[in-house]
Amino acid sequence: MVSRTLVWLRDDLRVADNPALHHAIQRGGEVVVAYVLDDETTAIRPLGGASRWWLHQSLAALSAELERRGARLTLRRGAAADVIPSLVDESGADAVFWNRRYGKAARDADAALKSSLRDRELDVSSFQGSLLFEPWTVQTGQGTPFKVFTPFYRACLEQPEPRHPFPAPSDIPSPATALPSDDLDSWALEPSRPDWAGGLRDRWEPGEKGRTAPSRRSSATISPTTPTATSRPTTRRATSPRSSASARSAPSRSGTACAATSRRTRRGRWGLSSAR
Repeated sequence: MVSRTLVWLRDDLRVADNPALHHAIQRGGEVVVAYVLDDETTAIRPLGGASRWWLHQSLAALSAELERRGARLTLRRGAAADVIPSLVDESGADAVFWNRRYGKAARDADAALKSSLRDRELDVSSFQGSLLFEPWTVQTGQGTPFKVFTPFYRACLEQPEPRHPFPAPSDIPSPATALPSDDLDSWALEPSRPDWAGGLRDRWEPGEKGRTAPSRRSSATISPTTPTATSRPTTRRATSPRSSASARSAPSRSGTACAATSRRTRRGRWGLSSAR
């Protein structure tokens, strides 16, 4: 029987440096890649209008990147607690991989789903895909999260060097027959009447390639891909231009400053400078 891994993407719509996708390929067998538009799970913050526009463009770009590598993106809508088990049944997957989220509501939902899937004797693993250090590995001497940046930063410098990014796979082994998928346009993520997204289209390029493409904005402004101490090397699921600065710099809902240190910038004693 062919082994099959379901990769559930959330805030990590990319093929390069995607630990869940990387480890699914390394595991062997076939890989099914899915995204679930979950606007039903209680306590998960719904997406605003600009975030929904950004998500549509990012999913379209991701789908194209996957197809170039022999894979298809399966789109489903509904509560993840219901949709993911259904996808497991439809695909015949014996493993489910995802990258971790750090908001409390998201962590609780993921933990409950992981437990229920393991009860079915599935191989379920989550990975560190957005932070340099896991929040629970950088704490005060009393074992609590830091509340002041400078001592937190110094503690980070004492940690082992973070891993280097995983390369984008050249090929993703996939089932010969793709699973049924929602049509992206049917989700109506883009504005229509009125269509207020013209300025976004002119200035921003969502998707993985957008982080390295020349900025459409003037040199006097900050590029959407300008690295900061808190930016990611990836396309966020729903970070709109208007909200990106606050979303990237805000601490995680767990109350730790670790969300302020991501995989985009690696400084300090490791001798690495900001990725450009």
